[in-house]
Amino acid sequence: MADRNAWALIDGSVEARTVRHFSRLARARVPAEERGPIVSMMAAAVASAVGESIGHAPPPALSPPMEEAASAAAGLLATQGLCRLGSILPSGEASDARHALSQRPAYSGHTYGASDRVSRPLSEIASTSPFASYALGDVARAPGLMALANHPMVLRIAETFLGCPPTLYQASAFWSFAGRQRPADIGQRFHRDPDGSGAMKFCVLMVFLTDVDADDGAHQFVTSSQSFAGVESRLSARNARAAREHQVGIDELKRADGYGHDDLYRELFADRIETVSGPAGYAFMGDFSALHRGVPPLRRDRLVFWARYGLIDPGLTADVGPCEHEVMMRAVAPRDHRALYVNRALLRPMSVV
Repeated sequence: MADRNAWALIDGSVEARTVRHFSRLARARVPAEERGPIVSMMAAAVASAVGESIGHAPPPALSPPMEEAASAAAGLLATQGLCRLGSILPSGEASDARHALSQRPAYSGHTYGASDRVSRPLSEIASTSPFASYALGDVARAPGLMALANHPMVLRIAETFLGCPPTLYQASAFWSFAGRQRPADIGQRFHRDPDGSGAMKFCVLMVFLTDVDADDGAHQFVTSSQSFAGVESRLSARNARAAREHQVGIDELKRADGYGHDDLYRELFADRIETVSGPAGYAFMGDFSALHRGVPPLRRDRLVFWARYGLIDPGLTADVGPCEHEVMMRAVAPRDHRALYVNRALLRPMSVV
């Protein structure tokens, strides 16, 4: 029975309807500043119930030091919106993954869904676009990346942060090319990521596959900007005046995707902007509803792998491109119902146009 129930989740229609229902409920009945926590709590309850229905095992035990580190990292993720994991992928394995991806055609956008969906040689894209991304199938074939997305430490941090077993619903890798005259309008200016439902909690793992320093593709985060309270705390009379001078409504600072106000953010949050860099293999996790951006690389192209975890599957997997079911099964190698549950969005047959 457990096997049949687990594979029945591959359809995904129940989860998609649940997401739409929660979103409508939140928009219609819940004040904006209360919407996220309430909807996330409901979704976490549903996710936990679904997980129990397929009989997944409890999370694998971690060593006491890893357990303590995961708890501390999840705490930082909740309060600051950012936790640094350090070099969790050996440099040789990062090199192997980078080499495997570099041999594959890519797409001219920071995601497959943001591109024209025509594959081209990497060198051709680099001459015309600030970004090149890979389809999910090529990411799954690259050695070690999906195993990293399923690393027990990473999953424990995500589960503690989300309050339920995580759903891994997107994974991708993309290049940011060096030497552009100005930041790209997408990704390289401060912004917040949408979650696809309007109110669901999610987090993102990012792993550098090239060496990254402050001037060559570092990531910048405005800590604590993922919450209404975190934004409100900076809106003193002086800061409110600054916002008015920039002709930005206070509500827009807390609710919109955030694009278009970099100068204001630097004025309001100067002491909260953290820059994340490190050698190939360095990783961090973030609540990407916080303000963040990729710094345009000046000298060296940057390659990064990322994976996104949510409460339930919001139906956004097609945005990272096609992947054959058998390829993902080999990459994930789910050995129990918990692994199947975590990866079910990536294991579903995808319709990509």
